[in-house]
Amino acid sequence: MLVNVSENNLAVRRKPLLVTILCVLSFASQVEGQDQTKEGYERAQIKEVLRIKRLNTDLLTKELVLGFKMIEKDYRDILRSGTNGRNQKELAVLREGLTYRILTLSDSDIQKDAPKFVTANSTLQRELLQAGNRAAIPNDSQRQQFRELVYTEAMPLLNRLLKEGNLLSRSAALQRLLDLESIPQRSQGRMKMFDDVDDVYIRVLSEPTQPDAVKTLAATAMRTYLQKADAVSTIELAFAEAIVKELARPHLSTAYQINLLQSLEFVRAPRLLAGKKEALIYCAMAQLIKDRNIDILVRCRAARVMGRVGWDRDISFDILAWAVSDLTVETAVQFNAAQDQKDPKWAHCGWYLYTAFHHENRNETQGKPPSELPKGFLNRAPESNVVRDAYANSHVVMAHLMFVPQNVKKQNLTSLFDWVRNSKPASLEFDAACAPF
Repeated sequence: MLVNVSENNLAVRRKPLLVTILCVLSFASQVEGQDQTKEGYERAQIKEVLRIKRLNTDLLTKELVLGFKMIEKDYRDILRSGTNGRNQKELAVLREGLTYRILTLSDSDIQKDAPKFVTANSTLQRELLQAGNRAAIPNDSQRQQFRELVYTEAMPLLNRLLKEGNLLSRSAALQRLLDLESIPQRSQGRMKMFDDVDDVYIRVLSEPTQPDAVKTLAATAMRTYLQKADAVSTIELAFAEAIVKELARPHLSTAYQINLLQSLEFVRAPRLLAGKKEALIYCAMAQLIKDRNIDILVRCRAARVMGRVGWDRDISFDILAWAVSDLTVETAVQFNAAQDQKDPKWAHCGWYLYTAFHHENRNETQGKPPSELPKGFLNRAPESNVVRDAYANSHVVMAHLMFVPQNVKKQNLTSLFDWVRNSKPASLEFDAACAPF
């Protein structure tokens, strides 16, 4: 997958604590020192990713392997039938079994053999998802209590992989956190996730010692969490704040920025719950769109986010629609000047601008599950003449960007430019708590 590690036996290989601390501090100081140039930042990121990929932190000991063979049947029985946690013998078996299952993902011999690693990863996933058989524990409350007991034991072990494991171990840990479902999904409803999962993702995204290669996995996991979990507004906004803060860092790759923005689209809460009650995501997207030092693809994606993230009636879609039309002009100008008009970024830009206004499918017009919110300015402000005019004047250029790898015709671009110039609002304030465009 992402690793190429040398063959090792099952013994534990831990670096002395002092050496580990020095490595972490070294990386942090390197990144801080090289943040002044994009090239230096990228070199530091590559160097740290290579270091993490090559880590030989086998956390699985021979004692754990032998011990699991002796308790495997009891472990499986407890996972199926449950325990209340007061039986110390059963709790010890559960803890030892989970320790073996999770730390197996750090073993270099297993990582080296792709089928074995896939089996180990899928086995752990199945056990986490199926903990507490309904037939054995028919009471919903008791089954939830047992599942949370299992996850309480699993959490520090998954955190250990995130701190001490190599890149493949960390990737697996971030994925398996999504399996900690206190109450599994039923029908089209959302499941309840174990309480600590969101905190781990926020921590990983915020840690200066984690390279962007790991953080992008955390951002992807956040997106999945927002799509499938019954996340309260405080969790959604905590995710949003962490992502917005990450987007403000200099020198991020375009791919990483796009991934962060993609996750923001699934936040349903429109604004912070305290203080100025800022429309946090809209404010941040406006700043990205205005910054001409940022890649045009990222700015186009930011426009799409504003048509898909949660909103309320205090946000002026007239201003947002005008701003996206203005951005469409700028995108077309850059496209016409581009050496490679077949670069997929231009088609993506056109799609992002189009979906700021328009739904992707019929479900998005009314916000049916799993979308839940109408998508696109046209569906959010259906009575607005400005929104309709902005779309009517822009969609020809957007479609050209998506489908025609040749210069946008002068008359089409001029027509849109004239509309943007003549329709510019006297005030570009789109929300009382955000800086205007």
